[in-house]
Amino acid sequence: MFDERPFATFIFHQTNFSPRTLRLVLDRSGFALLSIRNSSPIPGDPYLGFGPVGKQLVALGKASVYCIAQGVAITSGGRWLIGPSLEAWGQRGKIGGLKLDDSGP
Repeated sequence: MFDERPFATFIFHQTNFSPRTLRLVLDRSGFALLSIRNSSPIPGDPYLGFGPVGKQLVALGKASVYCIAQGVAITSGGRWLIGPSLEAWGQRGKIGGLKLDDSGP
């Protein structure tokens, strides 16, 4: 079935990060956490096969999911992030008293 319709397969990731894990990774990498939030949906049809009408339906579906996820995040004060993907923002800080920057030694 998927040989004839490869766009019908879904993209699965073997690794998923929770907000807690993202905080830990940022901290251990010497970054100060700025924010963790639901990612905005990417444009386009990732399955490349639904045609113009399907592309619009995919965009509508993505926008709907994002709005629901944002509503949950806002209502919960940012404690519940249920979007299909998260983004973490950090700023370089200090590790062991050494300031990290891009200016060299």
